[in-house]
This record gives sequence, structure tokens and C-alpha cells, in this order.
Amino acid sequence: MKTFMQYKDRRAADLDHHPFVQWLDADNVDITQKLMFAPIMTIFVMNFRDMNLWVLRFDEQPDEHFRSIINDNTKEDETHSRLFLEDWDKLELDAHLGWSALDTLWWLFASPQTECFRRFGVEFIRLNVDDRGDPMLRFCHSEAGEICGHVFFRHVVGPTARLGEVTGQHYRYFGHYHLDRELGHVIGSEGEFETQVLEPDHRARGMALGERMFDIFFEIFDAFDGYARTHVEAGSVPRAPTTIDPLPRRPPQPLPEALLSRQPRPSSSIAARHLAKVLQRRKQAVVTHPFYTWLREAQVPAVDKLRRFLPMWVMDILGYRDLNHYVMHYPEPTDDLQRAINAWAADLATHSTLLFSDWRALGMDEALGWGARQTLEFCFFDPSMDIHRRNIVKFIRLGLRHPDPTLRFWLMHALEASGEVFFIHTRELALAAEAQGVGPLDYLGDRHNGAHTEPERDTLAAIRDHFWAQPLSPEQTAAAETMIHVVFDSLEEQLTLSLEAAQSSRLLRPPTDRPAD
Repeated sequence: MKTFMQYKDRRAADLDHHPFVQWLDADNVDITQKLMFAPIMTIFVMNFRDMNLWVLRFDEQPDEHFRSIINDNTKEDETHSRLFLEDWDKLELDAHLGWSALDTLWWLFASPQTECFRRFGVEFIRLNVDDRGDPMLRFCHSEAGEICGHVFFRHVVGPTARLGEVTGQHYRYFGHYHLDRELGHVIGSEGEFETQVLEPDHRARGMALGERMFDIFFEIFDAFDGYARTHVEAGSVPRAPTTIDPLPRRPPQPLPEALLSRQPRPSSSIAARHLAKVLQRRKQAVVTHPFYTWLREAQVPAVDKLRRFLPMWVMDILGYRDLNHYVMHYPEPTDDLQRAINAWAADLATHSTLLFSDWRALGMDEALGWGARQTLEFCFFDPSMDIHRRNIVKFIRLGLRHPDPTLRFWLMHALEASGEVFFIHTRELALAAEAQGVGPLDYLGDRHNGAHTEPERDTLAAIRDHFWAQPLSPEQTAAAETMIHVVFDSLEEQLTLSLEAAQSSRLLRPPTDRPAD
């Protein structure tokens, strides 16, 4: 482990000379504007809490000595996102940005400037999947992340202190309060991990994981530097365009001819027939959920029904693109099954941005009255949204842990199936709203093919038939069944939360406080 610690120090010294560090140290902008690069940090900082709650922390054998050290570190680190929002207020970033809820959601999920952070969110989880729960390996990439954070805070505290002298504010996230807790290493690890002797192969794996974390942070600093020079120095702020187009998709990959040939439908495997029955039982059970009863029967206008629950689904809907784009996709497909998954995932990744048009048509910004700060508070600290984000982490981990294309098919199939009843109900409400002149509502109306070139009518059926014919071992069948249950258990949780939000209308400001429609 001492070899890794020496490597860590060398990479941290390189990061200490990054152009963004030089920008922080330079007298280049008015001190009152120096921390206005903070918006580019938003995704990374707000996701940092999730990484500590549900990714880095060990649930199995948490009392084992080395695991407990890492767990204790996560309990400190999970508090830092709250400090960031505290400083957001003190920096008056809402007034500086002038963002609505839609602007903020665009920044989080669809801005080209923040694309790298959506990728990093998946890569952080991938590191923890690849360490296979080994505390020595998890320490390597955690320790790399800790020292990178220390480099940042060691350089940002100077301008923060000078800003505090001007404003009279005490900035806890960017200032010495945080630096005093950002020690540059995993808290409590001193004299513990670095004395461990690793076998050569084990050490090589730890070094590789640590190197990946350092590479991520060098890119993070690149993004910080780009924003600082593009927006802080120019005194400008990014804003959502009037029409939000889908982010660039993967290069089109035509489905293999073997899947599209007009051959007789292949026979389903025994495993597929079993899994289809499990999936059908879960779909039938969810139809009776009280949320769907409320959508059908509540004496509330269709537009108001959609407005009441839609904020509850933004993380799931908008995050679905990243799940397909970064998790399900094979960077270098090696067979027809992987190419089929890529083609399907590429289409699914385009759907989410349709929600932005629906959001505008429904007047959600006016109905909510949220600025950036309140949108971030809701998305990342509302207890109901914690459950949504935790479930998204579960889906990402399942996809990363199971690279076999047939297993990924069953995960994607379960996710798509979980939305069928949802869209049956939202389609009826969208049609009713459009009949009243509100719309078009293409996402809620289940008109998703407009986001991409519509495939042949039988393309998805061909994919399904081809994968259903694939044999699965008992272990693979059990894994696929677990995926189905995880997806539908998560859906039922979300439906219950949506029912509470819909019945109470707690997310919308009172109609008397809203601008006229």
C-alpha cells in the first residue's frame, strides 16, 4: 500500500498545478465574483451525498475494521452537500443566475456543459462495482478522491476568506470550516491502510482504481476551469434554450440482420417463460395501486393532476437517459446481442428531453414558483426524492454488475414494462389537457418516437423474441428475477410517494399566488 500512497502524492502534486488551481490563485476577477464558478460544481457536489449514502458505504459486514473506517468517513462526507447549499444562499446565486426550475433541471440533466458530470456520476458507481467490496481497493479510489478534494479546498479558502472580509459572511463549504474536515485522506485511516501489504495483482488493481479516480478529477478541474473562463470572467450565466434538443446520442448502430430477418419466431427458453410470468404478475399487481385509481377517478382537472405529481418523477425521467447512455451501452460491442442492446438503448436515451416541452406547456415553473435553490433542495433533500435517487443508484449498479447482454435485456425490459401502466394513465390525461388547449404533451402523451427515427414496427418485438430465445443458467435466471423485483418494488414506492404528493398538492404554490395561466 505504501507504493500506492507514493503514487497518490505524485498525482496530487500534478493536480496542484492544474490551470484551474492557477485561476483560483490569480488576481483575475473582482473578489465578489470569484466564487461564481459554483454552479458548475452543482451536480458533482449534490451527487456526493448519494455516493456516500448508497455507494461507498458498506452494508455488509460494516463492523469489520477496515470497512468501518471507510463507513465513518462517508458519514462525515455526506454532510457536505448541505454546506454547499448554505453557501449558495450566502453567495446569492439565485439572484445571480435568475434560473427557474426548468433552467435548473436543464443544467442538471441536459446542458452540454454539464455532460461530463453525468458521466462521472456513473463512473463513481462503476469504481465501487469494480472494487467488488474489497475495503483495500475501495480505500485506494476513496483516498485518491480525498486528496483531490483537499487540493481544491486548499486553494479556494484564500479567495473565500477575502470575500468574507468584503461581505461579512462566513462561507462554510468553500472556507476553512470545510478544509479543516477535508484532510486529504480517509478520516481515521492514518497508520491503518498504508501498513497493509498487498500481493502484486491486488496492488495493481488498487493502483488502477486510484488512477481512474485521479483521471476523473483532472477532468472535473478542466470543467471548472472552462466555466470560470467562459462565464465568470465574461460575467455571463448559462440558461436553458427555448427548445431543448436531446443530447448527442451514440453513433447509430443498425440492428443485426439476424434479429430482423423474417424467420419464424424463435421458441422462448424455459427461463424466459418463467421470467415473463414473474414480470406479468408484477405488472398485474401494480395496476391496482391507489395512485392509478386517483389518476382515473379524482375530481381534479387533467392539467392539475399532471402538475401535482410531475415533479416527483423528474429525477427518474430525466435520469433515464444517463442509465441507457452510460450503463446499458457497450462501448465496443462484440456480438449481435450487444449491438441489439446498443440500438435499443440509443433510442431510449433520446426520450427524456421531451419532458422539457411538457414542463413548459403545463406551466410548471409558474405552478411551482421555484428558483434554482429551491429546485436543488427538492431534488436532493426532499425525503421522498431520496427514495427515487436511491432506486436509480440500484438500477445503475444492477446494469454495471451484469454486463451479460441477456441480463441487461431483462433489466431494460423490466424498466420499460414498469412504465406501461403509468403511460396508459398519463396518455389519457395528456389527451384531455390537449383538448383544453394545453400542449402538446408528447412525453406524457407517450409519443416518444418523435425524439428519434422510428424503427420498423416489429423491431422491438424482434429484439424481445431474440432475447427470449436465449438460454439462462439458474444463477442468471435468479439474477434476472431479482432485477424484475427491484424495478417493481421501486415503482411501488414511487407510486405511493406520488399519491401523497398528488392528494396533498404540497409541491404547488396556492393558485392565488400563481401568475395567471
